[in-house]
Amino acid sequence: PATPPARIYADPRVIQNAPARLRQAGFCDILAKSVSDLDWQCESLLFNGTYCTLPGALVSATEASYIDAPEKIGSGDHGAIMGLFKGLLVSGVSMSLAGSSAPASGGEHLVSHFLDMREKINGRKPDLHGLQVAAGIIVSSVCYRLLLQMAPQRLRANAREVIDKDLRSIPDVWGNHSPEIEKQFQRKAKRLEAFDTLLPENWHALNAIFSKSRLPEHYASLMRRTGYPLTLSALHLSEAEFLLAVQTCRTIRDRITVLDLAAHAGILEEAAQKALALLR
Repeated sequence: PATPPARIYADPRVIQNAPARLRQAGFCDILAKSVSDLDWQCESLLFNGTYCTLPGALVSATEASYIDAPEKIGSGDHGAIMGLFKGLLVSGVSMSLAGSSAPASGGEHLVSHFLDMREKINGRKPDLHGLQVAAGIIVSSVCYRLLLQMAPQRLRANAREVIDKDLRSIPDVWGNHSPEIEKQFQRKAKRLEAFDTLLPENWHALNAIFSKSRLPEHYASLMRRTGYPLTLSALHLSEAEFLLAVQTCRTIRDRITVLDLAAHAGILEEAAQKALALLR
């Protein structure tokens, strides 16, 4: 919990002259809102009923000024850059309205947070937040497409099995940090156990949410049109670390995302491989 700022002061000249990689990172971060909003809808449907359409509507109102021509973000077009800046500001407002970061941070952000948190363990220096989130967007959108194509008859009552597998993975991934990770995940595990009944019961409504996600190729094209290559090589990220992030990052935070749905449905590993192919 934090107190939102009363005012925000910004110098448009500084923003306009930001390096291209910072502009690209900002674009990728704001693009994540379209998938994180779906995660929020899923969590709200299954558990808490907290979803509100206003935050998404606020961000969508500014979207046209920067999303239709990503090339302008790369070239430094004034109108596109200021539109992007306003979109990021409104994204902050939307989190204040929601009382959490749910409108702006879902499974795609967990991928980036995981990579940040692993720095002391593997020595990899994290890249810019927004660029790491870009890889997470590809992962989340692949998960949504696979879930959309999945027949509900394939769902199994295996929540406890999936949870126990995740718990066993934590010490190998996090070492001395494992107790704190386990504490976070155990809080979420109580809700994950309900997936055995909640997912089949709500599959039709969930499917309507899944269908709103755009194809991963669509997101990849938008991000690459800014001039950013969007590859694991550009992120200085190994395939092994990327796959580890996708398959285990959901343990680090008590928030239900598409990664949890994919893990329960048994398609997360397939999604990781498909996302990997798009990022090579």
